Amino acid sequence: MWAHPRNLSGAEGRNYLDLERFSAAGIEVIFQEYVPATYPQLFGDFASHLSALDLVLNCGSESRDIKSRHSARGPAALGRTGERLKE
Repeated sequence: MWAHPRNLSGAEGRNYLDLERFSAAGIEVIFQEYVPATYPQLFGDFASHLSALDLVLNCGSESRDIKSRHSARGPAALGRTGERLKE
């Protein structure tokens, strides 16, 4: 168990979570904003938020390198804002 309780929410959680209740309960709220890796797709403009299978079918053996490069950029590049309700 964490010494300091936390709630990890997607970016849209800002629109529906009662942040005052979390704060009153001593729970830190962290918002994550996922930014997917981009890669070449066969047809049209890049369509994000598809499955890993789409990456593999479009990029084959390069898929691992694409995913690794994206992950290696770190939290800021992945859009994890670290925005916290309280410090």
